[in-house]
Amino acid sequence: MKIKAEVYYIVKWLQNAYNLPIQRSKSKIFCLSMQRNGTTSFGNFLEDHGVRTARDGYARRAGWGALIDGGDYSAVFNSLAFKSFQGFEDGPWWGPNMYRVLENRFKTAKFVLLHRDSDDWFRSMISHSRGKTLGNTYRHCRTYRRLPEFYAMLNETSDFDWINNGIDNLMTIDLTHRDHYVSIYEEHNESIVRFFSKYAPERLYHSHIDNMSKWAEIGDFLGLDIKGGYESHANVSKRS
Repeated sequence: MKIKAEVYYIVKWLQNAYNLPIQRSKSKIFCLSMQRNGTTSFGNFLEDHGVRTARDGYARRAGWGALIDGGDYSAVFNSLAFKSFQGFEDGPWWGPNMYRVLENRFKTAKFVLLHRDSDDWFRSMISHSRGKTLGNTYRHCRTYRRLPEFYAMLNETSDFDWINNGIDNLMTIDLTHRDHYVSIYEEHNESIVRFFSKYAPERLYHSHIDNMSKWAEIGDFLGLDIKGGYESHANVSKRS
C-alpha cells in the first residue's frame, strides 16, 4: 500500500508540474477527419462533455507530429502527456495511414470521421491561410503529395529546421491544385470507411458535417449524455 501511495503522489506531482490531467483507463477517442472538417468543433464537443482532449495546439507543442513523421510512435504513445488524455482531435491523427496504426494499437478506441462537400473543403483550405499551405509545410506536402515541390524550394532557400519548424506556410495553394487535393481528400475518407467496414465496423462513426443530428449520434456512439439542442461550430474564420 505504501508503494501505491508513493506512486500516486509522484503522478500528482507530475500532473501539477506539467499541468496535465490524470487520465484513468478509458478508451481513447480519435478524430480522423482531415483539417477543415469540423475537427475543432469536435474537440469542443468532447471537452463540453467531460472528455479530456489533446487539442491541435498541444500536439504541436509536444512535438507529436515530428515524432510520428520520424516513425517514433512509442515516444508519443508511451509519454505521460499522451496517456493523460482520452480524446484526440486534428493533427497528427489524420495523417497518412495513421488510422491503421491507431486501430491496431488501441483495440478499444473509438474513431470519428467527419467530411464535407469536396469543393467546399478545398475552398476552405485556400481561405484558411490566405492561399498558403496550412501548418508545417513539410508535413503538409507529405500528406498532400507535394514533396518534390517542397524539396525543390528547400534547395533554393536558406537552411532551417524544416521538420520541426512548426507553422510556416511556405508554399502556395490555389485553384490550380484543386483536382490534386480533392483526389487525396476523397481517397482519405473512402479508405478509412472501407478499412473500418472490413475490420472494425463498430468502432467508427462517420457523417457529413451538415448532418444536424451528428452530435446526438456521436454521443450515442461514444456513450455520452448529450443535452437536446446541443451545437458546436468553431473555426469559421480562424487562420494559421
